[in-house]
Amino acid sequence: MSKQIIKDVAIGAVLFSVAGGVIIGMMLLAKSGDMYMAEYANDDKKKSFNKGNSFRCYENVFDNKKRLVRKSDGWSVYKKTFKKDSLLLPIYRCEEETEF
Repeated sequence: MSKQIIKDVAIGAVLFSVAGGVIIGMMLLAKSGDMYMAEYANDDKKKSFNKGNSFRCYENVFDNKKRLVRKSDGWSVYKKTFKKDSLLLPIYRCEEETEF
């Protein structure tokens, strides 16, 4: 093989690696921004819960079964979850219940 072909392949590999790194970096940056926004929403949900509002929370990812979470029923906020006895429900899987 000639030196020019080897040089072209090496330059192509470097450019491909740099482009891949830039794309992965942009994806990680977007993911961290999304996580920041979710954390901000969790703070709003915690405040709302402490004011006495109730939430419907998915028990797990694979079914649509929801559980009613209320402060008056013995639920509390523990880190990023609602907690009652040994049951923990992630706050990001909860929706504030609205009454009409």
